[in-house]
Parts: sequence; structure tokens; C-alpha cells
Amino acid sequence: MPTIPSTIKPVATTFVIAAYNSINSTRADFKASNNNAQDIINQAINQLSSIGGEIKLLEGTYTISGPIKLKDNIKLSGIPRSTIITIPDNFNTDINAFQNGELTSANSNINIRDLIIDMNSANQSGGTMNGMMMFNVDGLDLIDVVIRNILNTGVEVEGGDNITLDRVRTINNNGRTIYIHDSDGCTVRNCFATESGSHGIFIENLTAPSFISDNACILNSISGITVINSDSVRLTNNICRNNDIDGIYIQDTEGHFISNNTIIDNLTNGIELQSSENGIVTNNLVSTNSGIGILANASPLNTITANRLDSNGSHGIQNTGASIGSTIDNNKVTASGGHGIDNSSTNIILASNSIGGSGSGFANINNSSGSCNIQNNLCRSLGTTDYGILNSGSNNIIAHNDLLSGGTVADFSDNGTGTVLFGGNRT
Repeated sequence: MPTIPSTIKPVATTFVIAAYNSINSTRADFKASNNNAQDIINQAINQLSSIGGEIKLLEGTYTISGPIKLKDNIKLSGIPRSTIITIPDNFNTDINAFQNGELTSANSNINIRDLIIDMNSANQSGGTMNGMMMFNVDGLDLIDVVIRNILNTGVEVEGGDNITLDRVRTINNNGRTIYIHDSDGCTVRNCFATESGSHGIFIENLTAPSFISDNACILNSISGITVINSDSVRLTNNICRNNDIDGIYIQDTEGHFISNNTIIDNLTNGIELQSSENGIVTNNLVSTNSGIGILANASPLNTITANRLDSNGSHGIQNTGASIGSTIDNNKVTASGGHGIDNSSTNIILASNSIGGSGSGFANINNSSGSCNIQNNLCRSLGTTDYGILNSGSNNIIAHNDLLSGGTVADFSDNGTGTVLFGGNRT
């Protein structure tokens, strides 16, 4: 006869919860009341198996007055576009719609998907109200979640690792929409961050590579994407437009890779590097930003290559503040309001760029530093730019550039010392 095991392994549990207004609540294990819906949801979470399980929220409105508290190995899912978590009018009290436990200890494997968090900000006058607050979660997945009308932060994740946000839409939040900090690496992809009172996506103090791709960050009050003190971040295929400061802002970061992004109509700079080194900025479209297209300040050893910059309000590319040893090549820069390329850092390779139609009173290439190699660039005035190349630095190589009709004042103006021309330049 078969032997009956002395212990039975626990199995994952699934509970179905209905809202007070769910159409078909007969198949639910629990039914939430019109108010304080978090009580029944937390009750179900606490009754899950010791190894976790799934909470399914049927379509309807779940009005909460306290946080929904998640634990290890849980999947919480709603009905796409039909499950809504909200708070009452005039609640005016601090609340996180979702958090892990009491936010005092680590958790693992939390998955939230297919629901809407609407924190009813139009009918609140006070309180700190966040969509999600997660602390030290190892294995966090937020998928197909809409977070809107929040008085403060949409999603904040502190600590933890294996963090993934996919198809998260944050709309009309007064604070940061997506804020991940003091964690290992993260993946944020296919997200939409718009109309926030702060940053769109904000990544800070991450210790492992992060991947920020295929997101749209539009109409935010600070920058579209901000990365601070987080090495080896990859920003690819994002759209950042109509943000009140920069499209992409990078600070105190090393080994960044910024590629194939569309950065347009931001009110300050397109891409800004501050004190960030050994990175690559390539194949981006940077257009019609009010300030500088690409700014590198105190950011040495970067490669800025094969970007398309058009009609930016100030310089197309500016490399300044001891951003030494960088390479700026194969960029196409047109119709800048200032210089096409403005360099004031030493030991720069500035080669094979195509620059035209820079601002009146400016140069297609303005170099005021020394020991630079400026070769094989094509500069055209297009009736607006004063100089093809304007040099005031020392000991530079300036050769093999096509400067014919490069400037309305002069194709090439050399006010520097020790300039090496080799075979000369076409003027």
C-alpha cells in the first residue's frame, strides 16, 4: 500500500474578490464593501498559503481608507481597464494605495498587474498620497498598471533588486511619476509618464545596470528622464518631449549608453550630462529644444556620435567644464540658435561632423580650448552663420575641413596659437 507522507507541502492559494459594484460577484470568495475595501483585500492576502498565491480583483471600484499590504510570493491582478482602486472625496490623510507589509522589512516576489489606481486628487486638499510605495522587495513586477490623479508620487521603489515596470501609465501626478532609488538594477520599459509635477522617470543611486527603454515621458514639470549616481544605465528608444526642463538629464554617472531616443520640444536642454564620464550618446534625434541640444559639462571621456540635432534654441552640442578627452564625431547639426558645436575642453576629437545654418553672430564650430583634433568636418553658413570654424585655442590640429561658404564673415578665423593646418582646409 502507498505510504501517506507525514507532512503535506502547502500549495499556493487563489482568492477572488468582488467590489461592491462588480457585475458578477457570485464566483467571488470575498466581497468588498463600498468603503474600506482594503480590509477585505488584506484579509484575503493574510489567508493565502504560507507559500503565497494570487488575489484576483473583479471589475468594479474598490474605495480604500488605508493601504493594501502585500507579502511574499503574491500576485495581485485585476480586470484590465475595469478594476479601479480609489479613495473617498476629502480624505485628506496620508496613504499609500499599495505597499509591502509595514515598509519595515524585506519581501520577495510581488507581482501587480491589470488595474487602475486613481487617487482622486481633484477632491483632496491635503495629505501625502502615493500610488505605490515599495521597500526592499526582491523581485517586483508592475505590469499594465495605470496610476493617475495622485497628490504625490505615482510609484516609489526603495531598495531591492530584480525590479521591472512594464506598461505602467502614470498620468496627472503632482510628484514624481516613477521613482526608483537605492536599489540594484531595474528595468523600466513601455511606460508612459505624463503631466507630473516633477520628473517623469527618476532613477537614483542604483548599484547594478539598469535598462530604460521604449518609454514616453511627456509634459512633466521637471525632466523627462533623470538618472543620478547610477552607473551602466542604458536609455534606448525613449520619447521625451515637452518637458519643462531637460528631455534626459544624467548626473554623477559612469558608463551610460544613450541611444535612439527622440528628444524634442523640451524647455531647456535636450540631453544634459553633468559630471558623467565614459559614456556613449549616439543615434538620437534632438530637435527644437529651447536650450542646448546636447550639453556635456564636467563630463570627460564621452563619445557623442551620429546624432541628429536640428533647430535647438542655443548651441547644437556644447562640451564644456573640463569635459576632456571626449570624441564628438559624425553628428549632423543644423539650424542651431547658437554655435553648431561649442567646445571649451582640452584633448577633444571633433571630426566628420556636418554643421550648417548656425545662429547669426556664431560659428558652426567654435573652439576655445587646446590640444584638440578638428578634422574632416563640413561647415556651411546657409546665409546665417558668421564663421565656419572660429578658433581661439592653442596647439590644435585643424585640417581637412570643408569650410567653403562656411561663414558670412569668414570661413575660417584662427585667433589661436600654434595651430597645425597640415594640408589646410577648403575655404
